[in-house]
Amino acid sequence: MDVTQETATVSQIDGNYAYLTPSPTSGCGQCSSKSSCGNFNFFKSSPSLLQVKNTLDLKVGDTVVLGMPSHSLILSVMILYLLPLFSLFLLAMLGKAVGDELGSILMGLLGLGLGILLTKKIVSHSSIKTQLKPTVLRKIISINVSH
Repeated sequence: MDVTQETATVSQIDGNYAYLTPSPTSGCGQCSSKSSCGNFNFFKSSPSLLQVKNTLDLKVGDTVVLGMPSHSLILSVMILYLLPLFSLFLLAMLGKAVGDELGSILMGLLGLGLGILLTKKIVSHSSIKTQLKPTVLRKIISINVSH
């Protein structure tokens, strides 16, 4: 099974949960194309905290490797992007078939809105939410070598 991976640093510990921030990566986020780059990031464009179960006795400052199966990543792209886009085009074509260009535009906007609402409904379902969340694969242990 192919897994997409990214490193993160533990920022907070709260009970059984750890809150992670993305680790800076070389070259990533440094160029003018960072907002439209194809490199996948489990975090939003602005640094945010990702809540994960603390199953590895993590402590603040630890670096971890996060992973998400590629099929889950593809599913999330399909739900988040393709569903609203598909509903926009479907209702726009329906509007064009029964009316004029204005009807097509209005129906397309309605389709986009319905697609976004349907996406929110699907993503809020607990089984989907669990499947689309990255998990901690391992803790990176740094070894200090003194001379």
